[in-house]
Amino acid sequence: MSHLPSIIVDLAIILMTAGVTTIIFKKLKQPVVLGYILAGLLVKPIIFFLPSIKDSSSISIWAEIGIVILLFNLGLEFSVKKMAKIGAVAAPTGVFESMMMLATGYIVGGFLGWSQMDRLFLGGMIAVSSTTIIIRAFEELNLKTQKFTQLVFGVLIVEDIIAVLLLVLLSTISVSQNFEGMDLVFVIIRLGFFLILWFVAGILFIPSLIKYIRPYLDSETILVVALGLCLGMVVMATQVGFSSALGAFLMGSILSETNIVKDIEHQLKSLKNLFGAVFFVSVGMMIDPILLWNNIGIVLILTLTVLAGKSIFVAIGMLMAGQPLKAAVRSGMSMSQIGEFSFIIATLGMSLGVISGFLYPIAVGVSVITTFISPYFIRLSEPTYEFLNKLLPEKWILALENYSNSSQQVSHESDWKRLVKSYFSTVIVNVVIAIGVILLGYHVVYPLETKIMGNGIVNQVLFFVFILLCILPFLWGMLKKRIEKELFHSIWNDRSFNRGPLLALEFARVIAAILVLSFLLSKVISIGVALGIGLIVIMIGLTIFSSRIQSYYNKIENRFYVNFNTKELAIEARAQKMKGLMPWDTHFSDLVVSISSPFVGKSLESIQLREKYGVSIAILDRNYQKIYAPTKDVVILPGDILTLIGDDQQLMEVKELIETPITEKTQSHEKIELGKIVVHQGDSLCGISIRGSQIRELTHGMVIGIERNGERILNPSSDVILLTDDTIWIVGDILLIRELEKKLQEELKSTQ
Repeated sequence: MSHLPSIIVDLAIILMTAGVTTIIFKKLKQPVVLGYILAGLLVKPIIFFLPSIKDSSSISIWAEIGIVILLFNLGLEFSVKKMAKIGAVAAPTGVFESMMMLATGYIVGGFLGWSQMDRLFLGGMIAVSSTTIIIRAFEELNLKTQKFTQLVFGVLIVEDIIAVLLLVLLSTISVSQNFEGMDLVFVIIRLGFFLILWFVAGILFIPSLIKYIRPYLDSETILVVALGLCLGMVVMATQVGFSSALGAFLMGSILSETNIVKDIEHQLKSLKNLFGAVFFVSVGMMIDPILLWNNIGIVLILTLTVLAGKSIFVAIGMLMAGQPLKAAVRSGMSMSQIGEFSFIIATLGMSLGVISGFLYPIAVGVSVITTFISPYFIRLSEPTYEFLNKLLPEKWILALENYSNSSQQVSHESDWKRLVKSYFSTVIVNVVIAIGVILLGYHVVYPLETKIMGNGIVNQVLFFVFILLCILPFLWGMLKKRIEKELFHSIWNDRSFNRGPLLALEFARVIAAILVLSFLLSKVISIGVALGIGLIVIMIGLTIFSSRIQSYYNKIENRFYVNFNTKELAIEARAQKMKGLMPWDTHFSDLVVSISSPFVGKSLESIQLREKYGVSIAILDRNYQKIYAPTKDVVILPGDILTLIGDDQQLMEVKELIETPITEKTQSHEKIELGKIVVHQGDSLCGISIRGSQIRELTHGMVIGIERNGERILNPSSDVILLTDDTIWIVGDILLIRELEKKLQEELKSTQ
């Protein structure tokens, strides 16, 4: 009998147990995360009549992979543009609430007599709410369409970002055992430097790479490439001293700006569920029920702290951001629990050995209780608002309403603020990229060059000149790029008092370039020798070759802009391509077929979308295989993406029978275009039906409209007879449409 590795036996036990517990929790309408935690308790060797796992170290490795996959998926759902759109409400609310809960946890831990590291990790554990649990609760209570839930989703995005940063800071503090003074400031600056560098470099290269290899990507290779990039960034992040979670999240956020992000999410879903299950089971395995029971009083104290603290601090943050009292109260009570990030932070503390053993089961106990209570708190949020509305003095209510109304008015951003923001962003980004190039050259190119040429002055000068040439475009960006030129002149001419600060901004650009140059000099050459060489090269490069350097810099900047806005540009291009349909008031809409759709398992002929609802299917996308103008025999399956053509009313009617539209999905319509054919007396189309004309087969398309005697027939039935002077509008292969038109013209000539 062959030997079976213990990891396979352990996984079998974990997944079978988790399968049973999650089915039970599904039936009880409770979050499946709690089922996973219970499964972890059951597979521990504490219940003699149940099978238990043998090799917990291997499960810990799988759980670590689970954290990476979860954070990668979180990054895919995050977007810098999405973050910018949540505006002035979610950002200050999320930051205020998270920092206050962090401080509250630290203070409460002090009252309980805990160590500094226990107190700090406790604050991190209770600072972040559970996105999964809140979304699930909103769905079950049918609240996702209400306005306050959108505010909550925005705050959750901010909390997720803060949680990732906390993982980095806590891991760094745990290693150094110091979180005071300049050391912490240096860690934050270093973190900001690498975040900017990796994100900018990622946007410059990753979308371009995806665009180049897109023709070779299918469902298998998309997953392999995405995970390869993710793990590559994980390795890079750990090499420079940050956590694997940061690398996974950052690569996810970079890939979220590409037009294959939905494909990656689709392929990653099963993998995320599998490794996520293993991670949450490992959370349950680390719980000591006896230790948890012995600390039940502390669990209840911290539960009350989470329920009260989050409700109050989120509400205060919402009120400060200008939201009305009702939205603030409902948002606060909706976020009064902790979840998956609390487990991840606790796991980090345990793996580093810097927190006490009792803290982990306590955090899990608080999460379980607050998860159970969360739906009831959400239901009580509106009655609580009604109670407060009656309890608070009328002048307070009036003051809050006036403040909310005034805060929600669009405020004008001052010219100075816009200018300083532009200067700051331009200079900082160019400084970070230039320093990144220097560090890359020093750690990769310089050792290789030294091995070949030796460590002499010639080698140093050549390396200095080479790196300087590489960073010249970014030095040009720091020194000579025109930043908000018209705004600069407007402020300059407004008042003479403004000219001093404006000159200071320009001087700051020069200082930044000098600091970058000094950083390069300090790596290889003595200041005296290299400064003269560097200044000469800069003067020559930025004067004689200024136009070329500017052109190269502009190409880099344009590449970043195009890659950063890939999805938006694709949508705009498609809108331009299909603007010929605008007079018909029709457009494309992508809908995904849900498993509960009444169309599942039926052919296109039987569902009669065109006859009953007036819409046509232009493309059926199934597992990355696109079927253009599908025939009547094609059967609809769950997960199919249907590209429909119709007007707003028609698409709204059919939407509910299929699924909610995919708002960020950018389908490719390069193979189909809008074309038209005019029916003339005597050609082969005159007097026959659309079905009999075989236009579908000849053009790989469909008739979506007919102009007849000044009237328009949208999505005509296949039984409609074509008449003389009809203009037939067809969505199909434009080359085949033109070929059919040419064929009809030749037939007409032959009959004359």
